[in-house]
Amino acid sequence: MAQLCCPPEKSAPCPGSPYTTAPRGITETVVTLGPQGTDAEATAQLHFPHVELTDSFSQAMERAWNRDICALVPTGYLDRDPSGIQQSWVDLHFSYLGRLRLLALWEQPTKDMCVALNPRRVANVSEVRTLAVHPATLAFAREYVPQADITYVRAKPLAAQLAARDGADACIASLDVVERTEPLRPVKVFRPTMIWCLYGRAPKSAR
Repeated sequence: MAQLCCPPEKSAPCPGSPYTTAPRGITETVVTLGPQGTDAEATAQLHFPHVELTDSFSQAMERAWNRDICALVPTGYLDRDPSGIQQSWVDLHFSYLGRLRLLALWEQPTKDMCVALNPRRVANVSEVRTLAVHPATLAFAREYVPQADITYVRAKPLAAQLAARDGADACIASLDVVERTEPLRPVKVFRPTMIWCLYGRAPKSAR
């Protein structure tokens, strides 16, 4: 059973944040959101030696429970479609009360993010009419591209793929993903922080 541990030398907690306890010494597999290129994958690989990717954070929690391993979930998790929010981090947290416990909680910068344009469709941000985003990045869409109609995807790499395939004029995605996805062009780069939660099975006495 995984236990809460002290911060590792490799962790990069935010200066001045009280939430700086990233775990060390976790040997169980940690499952989190894919595909390759997500912030979840990058954060998991920074802290843990064995990482698996799934199609959703809901699947990550289910797999952690079924296999007695760990799940890494951000507090910013949202599953949203045009009809509204379908699931959030708090839904997962409450759904697994008494089964999975919170082992660690810490704040950490994400990878660099950006607004990226498809130059086949638009020349600048003011021309953007459709924008692909992960629901957790909606605040940045409203700040940087407020005029755009939003298309939601379940992970930022998928936003980049959609925009690159002419499914949207632009996207909000991680800069490293955009830089290797033709023909996307980054026009606004920023680096927010995220709060990460590591879950593992609760002791039987607590269930």
